[in-house]
Amino acid sequence: MREYVDITARTLDEFARNICVELKRTKLVKLSASDFSKFIPMHDGGAEFEGTELYILEELLTEYSLETVPRIRGRLTSLELDAPLIIFSAHGNFDPKAKNYRYGLLLVQVAVIFARIDGHIAPSEVSQIERNIAGLLFLSERETVELTAQANYFLEVSGSAGGSQQQRDYVRLSLSRDFALSRMSSLSDAAKSTLIEVAMSVITSDLISRECEIQFLQDIYREFDKNARSVRLDLENYTKQHHISMKNENLKNTVEIGVLEDIEDLLSGLLSDVDKSYSYAD
Repeated sequence: MREYVDITARTLDEFARNICVELKRTKLVKLSASDFSKFIPMHDGGAEFEGTELYILEELLTEYSLETVPRIRGRLTSLELDAPLIIFSAHGNFDPKAKNYRYGLLLVQVAVIFARIDGHIAPSEVSQIERNIAGLLFLSERETVELTAQANYFLEVSGSAGGSQQQRDYVRLSLSRDFALSRMSSLSDAAKSTLIEVAMSVITSDLISRECEIQFLQDIYREFDKNARSVRLDLENYTKQHHISMKNENLKNTVEIGVLEDIEDLLSGLLSDVDKSYSYAD
């Protein structure tokens, strides 16, 4: 993901064209809302964008076939955009409710939980998640880019700081272990095996096995009616199969409480509100 775009542009259209040029070199570009705001005459330079300003940005993105995470939609009355914007090309058909995409999104959410669960995201974990997404051959090219953008957003934005309240709620819900587990019951055996493979690939990517990671993988095993006691042996066999030398670290869950603890009381109302605002698949 690249963060550089020529910001010497004189107009919003020129700036959008510069983004398109950069996206020919890389799949994703990360920018801040302030990079856009200077081109909107009525904007005060702050993080909050009003409906008319959002409409201008949405029209621009549509004209140049660009999409962002979080979504920018002109129908919203206002939106805080102080968190990073992940920008990518929106070419190709995309249905956020498509079965394959929704399954891919679940894999991404689980992978990011494992990457964030110890409170530190290693570059090797980010790279592994992106490789996992690229390896999901049942996805279209557009779906792959969408999921890569979602993964980078989840890895960038905290559930307790940065971004609007809606963005924080979405991150909290998406990275809730209980929420992720609740979506796994209907998976096929093949899909369950792939999910466990993805989880183990992220756990082992930084060469350190942590107790909080083991515990979450045990929760997944229980959800799949598998013997949770076999997690350690299965993980050991995985490392042997892939010639990985691991170090064990008895580190408890240090990630922010608001992200990963039980938040069932939020699920009933917030998820539908966030989906309406951002058009995310749940």
